Amino acid sequence: MKIINVQTKRGLVLRTIMYEAQNSDTILILMSGICSNIFNNQLLQTTGELLSENGVSYIVGQAMDAFSVLHYSNSLTKTQELKGVAIDDFDVIDEDIDAYVKYAKVLGYKNIILGGHSLGSNRIIHYLSNNNCDLIKHFILSGPVDFANMISTMTTPDQFELAKSWVEKGKGDNILPFLFGGFSPMSANTMIKNWYDNKIYKNCPFISNDGETTSLSKIKISGMILIGEKDSCAGGDSFKFANEISNCMASAKDNEIVILNDAGHIFYNMHNEYAKAVLDFVKSKELVCV
Repeated sequence: MKIINVQTKRGLVLRTIMYEAQNSDTILILMSGICSNIFNNQLLQTTGELLSENGVSYIVGQAMDAFSVLHYSNSLTKTQELKGVAIDDFDVIDEDIDAYVKYAKVLGYKNIILGGHSLGSNRIIHYLSNNNCDLIKHFILSGPVDFANMISTMTTPDQFELAKSWVEKGKGDNILPFLFGGFSPMSANTMIKNWYDNKIYKNCPFISNDGETTSLSKIKISGMILIGEKDSCAGGDSFKFANEISNCMASAKDNEIVILNDAGHIFYNMHNEYAKAVLDFVKSKELVCV
């Protein structure tokens, strides 16, 4: 395991963890969910440890919003920028993924598997629908969400109206006096313009019927959809939710759906089972060096 610095096109330097497997041609880039990072999500560590021990390299894809609030270095402007979930910008989410993909290409990996957990999955759906890279062989979507359904539970009507009024009064850059979703400080602009007015993440609209499936239909490569049986974000039927996602893709007949028994959205206490399912998928594609 080593710390790596990955530079985005806009200069922002994303610092994260890489697990290297010796003599490996294959790497999994797993984009974490909102406010999920190597320090607070054991799932990310467990997966990296198992993969690297079995011939697959691994990068924890910590995007700009992996932390609530954090200073990032910008190598182009030579300044520090305050970013995170609190001060987010959904318009540049593809740049973070692209930075990791290019990093893996420079290192010489011949097979890239692009994965995501929670909103990280929605993020890679958007990326794959807009970007082509011959080295990306497969995807892994784990715990994708119906974004419109998810945000409907994240604030109260009073909180929403307060944030909206701040934006209208020109106070949008101010941090709101409550934790968004119960987990993160957030500016009014970020909450209203990036979350409630967002369309980018609305690419699995099978519970709310609010969103689009065009992004899914543009994905040409095959992959795995991995969801916990008790995932609270899957609308009460994890297999149905996963199947609806898969059926929108050109690769539907080649996709693999795995429902992990007794697991919830964050795979709590089932990190080993999650990691094994990921490794088994990579092995099934004959991408592991023996």
